[in-house]
Amino acid sequence: PTATLTYNAVTYNVMEVFGVWALDENNDVVGTGTNQNGWTFDSGNGIRGWKTNPNNGILGSSLTFNYSTLTGTVEDFGYHIRINGTLPTGGNTAYFRPEAVPEPASMTALALGLVAALKRRRNRS
Repeated sequence: PTATLTYNAVTYNVMEVFGVWALDENNDVVGTGTNQNGWTFDSGNGIRGWKTNPNNGILGSSLTFNYSTLTGTVEDFGYHIRINGTLPTGGNTAYFRPEAVPEPASMTALALGLVAALKRRRNRS
């Protein structure tokens, strides 16, 4: 299956990923990593991760990105992507932070809580 990005109710196919980042909003993260397969480790202001040139990124293949060190507070992770079209803001590349997806245990606890609430509601009727 193809990865997709939905922006303003329009869905685009993700054609490639060309940046993988640990994001640091308060600038306390220190990280190191090694270059690999045309990807360069970057420890710029507010980011620690890997980048490559568009059209040289991950296209239906996979890479593993391992930090040699990563200390401090990582606020989020993000990606640079290329999509199959033109975004309303112009261009076909975008930076994004994925929405948090609850872990399976949290989803199970939420589902059990909903089932219990529905049973109580039925019992009151």
